[in-house]
Amino acid sequence: MNYRSPPPSAPKTCPYCESHVEFVLEKERPLKMSEREHRFFVAGQAADNREAYYSCPHCERGVVVTRRAERTFVFPHPPNLYAPKHTPDKIAERYASGAMNLRSSRWVSAPADFRAVLEMTFPGPEGRKRPSADKRIERAKAEGRLPSPLDEMAKVVFITGNNSLHNHPIEREHVETAKNYTKEILRFVYTLPCMKSQSKESPPPSP
Repeated sequence: MNYRSPPPSAPKTCPYCESHVEFVLEKERPLKMSEREHRFFVAGQAADNREAYYSCPHCERGVVVTRRAERTFVFPHPPNLYAPKHTPDKIAERYASGAMNLRSSRWVSAPADFRAVLEMTFPGPEGRKRPSADKRIERAKAEGRLPSPLDEMAKVVFITGNNSLHNHPIEREHVETAKNYTKEILRFVYTLPCMKSQSKESPPPSP
């Protein structure tokens, strides 16, 4: 009995409409091993080389997923919606929401999401009323969590979010800037401290 490996897994998010859907498998086929693969892999692994065509039930467009030598490739690529590493889950989810809204040209929702990300990252004192953006930035800067020029970036994100909520004219480039600034701030606040901690735990070997 010949072994038939399962088709490569479909992505979780449609790269066209950005819907979270269960893709429909339309067809699949085995792929032959290249000469290069034959040199590095045993012949039995040839059965694992497959290509699958999936369709999105929401927008009905197709995605090709190829698995070769235990590596999977998706075309077109899924959108880059992820927050930097070590960002807390709730904040990362709100960042992803903003990135998805940006790709869908939702000029009101996207800037509001990025503003909310900074509000969650730099909360005010517990038990007090919601602080202003300036108060949040001043406090974070005093604590060393938002040095220059990140403090100026944060101001741009808050202003862009406010403008979108108050129906002021806003262009795509403004929203993209808010996204990029938010990402840089998250990297500084969450990613870099974890990287420094990991480097102390596992220092490079002495020469």
